[in-house]
Amino acid sequence: MSPAELARQREDERQRRLEEERQRIDRLRDKALLETYPNLDDIEVQQRRAELEVERDIEAARKREAELRQARVALDREAEFYARRPMPPKLAKDLRDNELELLAQKSVIDSKRRQLEAIRARYEEDRQRYQEILERRGAHAR
Repeated sequence: MSPAELARQREDERQRRLEEERQRIDRLRDKALLETYPNLDDIEVQQRRAELEVERDIEAARKREAELRQARVALDREAEFYARRPMPPKLAKDLRDNELELLAQKSVIDSKRRQLEAIRARYEEDRQRYQEILERRGAHAR
């Protein structure tokens, strides 16, 4: 066998092993999916549960953000009093802290929104995969 033929044979064998491994992983993933969800409706229930948890977190962060904005209005009103004279250090610190906390809440909300999108994508993928498994099983049963 020539070196080129030997190299091609090795590459073919490597590709065959990779494909076998991919199929093994797919079978394990399918099995885990079927064990996790007894039916398609259960996927919907689990998705809604996961979404609700994140939506509650978003609502809490929005509520905190509203409280901070309200506090900011009061701080700004107080700061106006010091427009022509030095602002007390505590007020300056409170203004900075308020701004940082508002930024933190915005970051939390953005993160939770991305988490919500990821949940939806994951469950959609699970739903599609589950449907494919059911269709394959139906085809084999015929």
